[in-house]
Amino acid sequence: MHKSNTRMINYKIFIFLIVIFFSSCISTSTIVSSITVEKKAIPPDFGQDKSTLICVLWGKKSYDKCMKKHVKNNYKGKYEFVLRRDLVLKKYTDSNNYRYIFDHKLRTGESKSFNYDTNSYSSSTTFSFSFFILDKKEDKTYKSPLRTTRFSNTIEAYMINLEKVRIRNKS
Repeated sequence: MHKSNTRMINYKIFIFLIVIFFSSCISTSTIVSSITVEKKAIPPDFGQDKSTLICVLWGKKSYDKCMKKHVKNNYKGKYEFVLRRDLVLKKYTDSNNYRYIFDHKLRTGESKSFNYDTNSYSSSTTFSFSFFILDKKEDKTYKSPLRTTRFSNTIEAYMINLEKVRIRNKS
């Protein structure tokens, strides 16, 4: 292989690694600053009552594992993990004991790209998560301003801020 081609390939690999590194550096602290009461992602009176936060599980091992880990490590209020299909159980319809639901919407999209070597289009499905808290008593939804593929960081950020708001409102 020609020396300039090798350098170009090494340069492209380097740039690719830098992009991956910096995109992974979108830290939890950056996300934390986006998920606040002021940005309408958290109910302002969260934690004033003694209700139990419902954390909705997806039934997917990696997602559910992250949800359980971040809730247990960062949120010290009462909570229960519930599969979405079980939210209709009589126990969870009580908005006094189970006022808030922490959940997500999964959004899918399709991206297309043109391959000049084969002179054809290829498509792939993309996924992103949009998190929210539903206040059942007020029938109001508080949505995160972020749509992300990084559900773990977003769950962690939400739990960090929910705990801060819970403690502030507990007084």
